[in-house]
Formats: sequence, C-alpha cells, structure tokens
Amino acid sequence: VSGVLQSALAHYIDDGGLARHTARARRAYAHRRALLLDRLADRPDLVGDAEAGDGPPGGEALQAGEEVEDDGLIAMSANNLGHLYMKTDRLHEAEALIRRALAIADRLEDRESIALYCWNLGRIYYAWKQIDQAREFLVRALDLYRALGDQKMVQSIETGLAGINDKAE
Repeated sequence: VSGVLQSALAHYIDDGGLARHTARARRAYAHRRALLLDRLADRPDLVGDAEAGDGPPGGEALQAGEEVEDDGLIAMSANNLGHLYMKTDRLHEAEALIRRALAIADRLEDRESIALYCWNLGRIYYAWKQIDQAREFLVRALDLYRALGDQKMVQSIETGLAGINDKAE
C-alpha cells in the first residue's frame, strides 16, 4: 500500500472517522440483522444459530438479502464482502462486488453508501495503477462527502488525491 493511502488512512483513523463510521455501521447492521432474522425465522438452513453466531458465510448473506428482497442489505453485504476481498488481495472479486453495491446504492440514491463504495473502488483502481479511474471514483466520493458534510473524509480523500496528482506529474 502506498504511503499516500497509508497517510490518508492514518489521518482518517486519528480524526475519529473510522470510529464514527464503525458506530454508524454497527447500528445499521444490528437493525438490518434483526430485520433479516425476523424475515428468515422459518429458514433455519439459512440463518444458523443466531446466539452461537454461526450464520451464513459472506456469499450466502448476499443470497439471504436477495431472498428477502432488501436491496440495501444486498448492497451492504456485497460491499463488505468486497472489502474483505480487498484485504486479501482478491481485487477482481472485490471490484465486481463493490460495483454491484454501487449500482444498487445509485438506484436507491443512498449518497452515504455511494460515497463509501466510490472510495473503495478508487482504492482498488489505485492499487492497479489505473490512476484515471482511481481519480474518477475518488473525486465522486469527495463530492458526496462534501455534500454530506463529512469533513474528515473530505480531508482524507483530498490528501490521497494530492498524492495521486503529484505522482501523475
């Protein structure tokens, strides 16, 4: 991972952006998990033992979201699985999943999710050294985070873009 991305991520963490995002995501996950478990109460083959925490693996979570027709859950699951693939250098699989999540978020007009998914795609393209595509997604994420008033993410992305622009020159 480049120094630019490491610096941007460190800044994001230091300024509490990760903590805020994690708290927000945990609330959303808890709510969606409760909805999903309620809707799948008659499908123990998909849910597993909720108390033991042995629910379906990542791919099956996408299928479960599709079964209950919850596009937000499908997008979130696709992004989360894509993020896991990013961490394990399975970038092609990550890209496909996060693009799927982005298409759904675009359709739902979920600006916060769109911003996050664009941020993730920008990082994938940067890792592939596809600078123009990385810049395109990062600029889209930046514009959305500005509109959402998330100054910490704005600053992190601006730092990352400055590094990209320096390398391009």
